[in-house]
Amino acid sequence: MPQMPPEDRKRGRPRKEIDQDFLADDATQMQRMNRFLDYILELEPLIDGFQHIQHPTLLQTAVNTKLDFLLPFREHGPSRVTHGVLEVLFIQDTRRPGLGCSSATSTTYVSAWDAECAKYTSPPEFFFCNPWAYSKRKSKRSESLVTEYWAAIHVPDCPNWEANTANGNYAFKSCYDFLKQTSPSRFQEIGPLAGFLLAGDFSYTGVVQSPTVDDVGEIIRGINTGGVKGLELLGLVRPREKGTGRAFKMASMVEVKAGFSKLQGFLDTKLTAAQKAHMIFDPIMSENSGCKLTRVVKAKMFVI
Repeated sequence: MPQMPPEDRKRGRPRKEIDQDFLADDATQMQRMNRFLDYILELEPLIDGFQHIQHPTLLQTAVNTKLDFLLPFREHGPSRVTHGVLEVLFIQDTRRPGLGCSSATSTTYVSAWDAECAKYTSPPEFFFCNPWAYSKRKSKRSESLVTEYWAAIHVPDCPNWEANTANGNYAFKSCYDFLKQTSPSRFQEIGPLAGFLLAGDFSYTGVVQSPTVDDVGEIIRGINTGGVKGLELLGLVRPREKGTGRAFKMASMVEVKAGFSKLQGFLDTKLTAAQKAHMIFDPIMSENSGCKLTRVVKAKMFVI
């Protein structure tokens, strides 16, 4: 008879069967989502600065030491506010409309980039390109990719970026698919996760439509990392089976989209209009908050 892993022997059945059977009931899901809400509300004061909190909690104190890594409010992270002209180099800096040029030649684009960068004297390290932004550090992520990126958008079969973003009607999912194309790769160092975060940036600048809840649910299922892990932790998605190496098999698309929709709807009804505006609440923030929740729980800073 095959031997079971030690952690499963006491349960009397293989882990695969346990994972397939497990999906939290409604009461458990609601309890965990309420704890998730507690976590978000406890950390909301950090948006205005740790120095303004008179009696900080242990969680607030711990998260304040690594705000970019642990703060659940994506647009309020320090690197989002203070670091760099571009965290990941791409096409044109939509935060600075004057940087992009109307000419269709990559040479003109790169010249505009060089001219803009020249305005900054003695910038700090990683000011123009933060290699740690949007996932783990990428060894090839640097300013040298500017020429390659601008050239890539002018190959004959590449969708017309300028035309698609001219009036702000470019669908979020279409933008995401454009950015993260991997077979073959369109842009070095930009895969599904970076593509999602960049599409979010473009939506905040108004050149891309805001994502729907379904959009984000489908995308995080495809990325299959922190967003799905957060839904697992809340009991909204059954735990994934282990694949090869350290990877996990794909979660159910139906479960992820339904679970994320349930979480988004819960937060939408529980948060006040003022809290939503303060946090910049939307599906992108909810996905980011779920990722950060898994980190604080793993570090034993918070109990779900």
